[in-house]
Amino acid sequence: MLISFTDITERKRAAAAQEQSESLFRALFELSPDAIVLIDPNDPNVSWPVFDCNLAACTMSGYSRDELVGHSIDILNVTTGTQEERNDYMRQLCESGTLEYETEHRRKNGDVFPVEVSTSMIKVGERELVIGIDRDITDRKRAEGELMESKAIVDAVVENIPLMLFLKEATDLRFIMFNRAGEELLGYDRKALLGKKNLDLFPPNKQPTSWPKTGKCLMEKPAY
Repeated sequence: MLISFTDITERKRAAAAQEQSESLFRALFELSPDAIVLIDPNDPNVSWPVFDCNLAACTMSGYSRDELVGHSIDILNVTTGTQEERNDYMRQLCESGTLEYETEHRRKNGDVFPVEVSTSMIKVGERELVIGIDRDITDRKRAEGELMESKAIVDAVVENIPLMLFLKEATDLRFIMFNRAGEELLGYDRKALLGKKNLDLFPPNKQPTSWPKTGKCLMEKPAY
C-alpha cells in the first residue's frame, strides 16, 4: 500500500488570508457612510445588474437589498443607459482606471437628487465588477446655490450703488474691481482701469505729492 502526503500548510495559510481579506472588505463595505454598489457589466441577461450593495446604498435609494440586487442599475438612474453609452463608459474606465463625476439618481419614491460618483473596476472571484461609490451632495449643492444667490445680491448692490467702489490687490495695490459709479466718475471704461495703480491715472506732469483726506476725487484723466 502506497500512502502519499502533501504539505498543505501554505494553501491553508493562503486560504485563511483570503478569508480574512474578504471579511475585512465586507466590514468596510457595510460600514461605509457612502453608498457602494457592485455592478456586473458582463451579465448576458440584464443590462448592468446590481451584483451587491451596502446598507448605505439602500438607505440612500429607499430600496431594500433584495429590490436592488439582480436589477439593472437603471433602477437608480434618471435616464436609461444605452449599450453604446455603456461600451464607451467601459472604454473610458479601462483607460483611466477611475471615473469621477457628478450626476443625478432617483429614489424609490421618485425624488431626484444630486450625487458625486466614483467608479473603478475590481475582481471578485472570477467576476470583473464595476464598483460605484456614491455620495449624496444635496446639502453641498444647496449651500453652493445659496452662496451664488448671496454673491449675486452683493454684486448687484455693489454695481448699482451711487458711490465709487473699487478693490485693490494687497501686494502691489493694483485695481482689480471697479463699479459702475467709479467708471462714470473717472470717465474710463473699467477694463482700462483694471491692473492700474493710483498714479497711473495722473499725467506725468501732474503726479500728486500727497492724497487728499477729504475723500473727494481729485483725479484728472491723463492725456494718453
